[in-house]
Amino acid sequence: MNRRVSIVDYRSFMKRYGWGSKRPADPFTCHKLVEGRADLGSENAYKSLLKTIRATWLGSTDCPFEVTGVPVVDDPELSDGDQEQMDFAIYPKSASFPGRCSEIDWLSVELLIAVALNLSEPDDPFGDDTTPNFQTTSDGGKAILDRIICQSIFILANQHRTHHFSIVLLGSIARIARWDPAGVVVTERFNYKDEPDLLGEFFACICSMSSAQRGHDSSAARVTPGSADYELMKKRANTPIVQDGHDIGEHARLLFQQTLPESPWYRLEVECEQNQRHFLVGAPHYVSYGSSHGTRGYVAIDCSDSEGPFVYLKDAWRVDRVGIEREGDVLQYLNDEQVDGVPTLVCHSDVKGPSQVSDSQEVWKIRHPQTGHCIMEKHCHYRLVVKEVGLSMSQFQNAQELIYLFSTCIAAHHDAYKKGVIHSNISAGNVLIMIKEEIVDGRLVQKRAGLLTDWSMSKRLCALLNAPRQWGRTGTWQFMSAFLLNSPFAGTSIPDEMEAFFHVLLFYVIRFLPHNCRNVGQFVHNYFDDFQSGIAWGQYYCGVTKQAAVNGGNIHLPGGADLKIYCPSQVPIVTHSEASPEADRHPISLVLNALLRLFEARYTLLDKRECPVGRVSTSASSAVPSKIKAYFARFKHLRQKPVKEELTSEEWDSLREKALDLEDHGRVIALMGLFVVDSKFQWPEEDKLADQLRPDPDIHSKQDHLAGRNT
Repeated sequence: MNRRVSIVDYRSFMKRYGWGSKRPADPFTCHKLVEGRADLGSENAYKSLLKTIRATWLGSTDCPFEVTGVPVVDDPELSDGDQEQMDFAIYPKSASFPGRCSEIDWLSVELLIAVALNLSEPDDPFGDDTTPNFQTTSDGGKAILDRIICQSIFILANQHRTHHFSIVLLGSIARIARWDPAGVVVTERFNYKDEPDLLGEFFACICSMSSAQRGHDSSAARVTPGSADYELMKKRANTPIVQDGHDIGEHARLLFQQTLPESPWYRLEVECEQNQRHFLVGAPHYVSYGSSHGTRGYVAIDCSDSEGPFVYLKDAWRVDRVGIEREGDVLQYLNDEQVDGVPTLVCHSDVKGPSQVSDSQEVWKIRHPQTGHCIMEKHCHYRLVVKEVGLSMSQFQNAQELIYLFSTCIAAHHDAYKKGVIHSNISAGNVLIMIKEEIVDGRLVQKRAGLLTDWSMSKRLCALLNAPRQWGRTGTWQFMSAFLLNSPFAGTSIPDEMEAFFHVLLFYVIRFLPHNCRNVGQFVHNYFDDFQSGIAWGQYYCGVTKQAAVNGGNIHLPGGADLKIYCPSQVPIVTHSEASPEADRHPISLVLNALLRLFEARYTLLDKRECPVGRVSTSASSAVPSKIKAYFARFKHLRQKPVKEELTSEEWDSLREKALDLEDHGRVIALMGLFVVDSKFQWPEEDKLADQLRPDPDIHSKQDHLAGRNT
């Protein structure tokens, strides 16, 4: 939410998003807050307010919605004494109304009202003109902001939405908000006790809006039970594709089958240049929580080939900016150039229809007419379909295969780079396992290789040479190189991409192989998620643990121990900081260490570059007083040799040679393969453990955990 807020007056908000120019001539009226108005400080204040909303604002017989209370998870910043705190969730009456339940039904909730009756204006989550970027500095306000951001993220992630509305009630003040992928537009705060007609008008407007005006995607049609699409989806989920007596594409069918229970099914449109195509999907196979791109991936049935192979459909909100290509155009180019290891394009297009382009940035421009650069970016709803349904890299069989899969992804990166495209977003979700099947001599042969996906942030090398650098990193925070995290203006280079591959490799190693790290969740937070705050507001840089690893060529655990990867039968019962014999180490440790030495060389060279800060003239220095000289002279016999600050020419050459390896895909692949093909290194066939990463609610705040770091 950093700087992605626009605050407007209530009437401007309603004119743009509510009645528009068709507001009724008669002033809208609604009942006052009856007894609840004077009873908000009582023990049952939340229940009283809920009853009031039911009886007044949503009390009309023709209102299509109902409201229920949802208890709020305890938050010390929002404590309201002994009262049971609750938010209010509004659902369509046509939905399976959950009544007063303990959790929000994210699949059907229409609108959420965040309520904190014990808070007041100083705790307003959106602040005012005097607060940085309209964001509060109070603890209560931050807690409310975290809550409503999370609620917005979950609604946009679980429903087919272009935007949605929400309400915030703090004590006697209220705000109404409209969220879309570019940001949020919020009304100025108003006193809903003194002016209840304002909320009443908004509720009346919501009740009269079409589903598209309320933010439901008109290009996503619900599949109803008993329909032809419904029966087709059930059949395809349970019936294998048979070729020459063999079931093929089973991994895709099983993934599709898993997306159908307890989730609405949809028919999605992709309006291509030649024709309009349709795809049937269940629940998302993949969701990028928090990212402004709102990316969701689906295993889908292509209605133009309803009995054919499953395909993969990506639904996202792409940034529409000069210099950024649509992912489908990039894939078409790579396919035409016969680059292996990348998805095969089926079709792609921007989604047509109402509200399929974000609007928050337009409001920001109106509010800041003198500012040349809009800090919010225009987002367009976009769908892409590819042939390959990949498996998560977490489905690797053993460490040896993991190294092979990563090597094939690096090879795909190399081939694309030779054709003038750099990926720029190597992450755990973008390296997948591709299964190739063919029938040879009556037998089904499956080959597994890496698949490098998500080329939405890729850049043409020719464009990078001529374009001025803009502030803002490109990639996923957790896996970006330390250099890029510390250099927001820098462009992505091959060494940065190789380092990103390393971080992703480490991510899977720490989760699935035996090692001496007892708290995997804490390690993942420290190494991948953590950051250091800059001097200026809103500046963030590489976390300490990742920076130390690439600077020093070693990964340290809390307490001083070095990270060690073991073979399954050699995991020590008790972890000690002392070094273990090399015989106990898993061969993948050698791969990690060899790569770390290359990064250490690179960062040593970067650190030794001439600093632009001028030196202080020696003539300006004052003489050291005699008493200070005399004091330190007493310790002369204990003096150690001065630390060497300069590198010899031989050391420079050695570092350069290692760092140059990171410029060459082939050298990196050869280095990784060296420890695989050498017979003296024994790679266990069964070394993979169950996922050791367990969510830890104490590690992340809600906002950090859910607000994606794609930039």
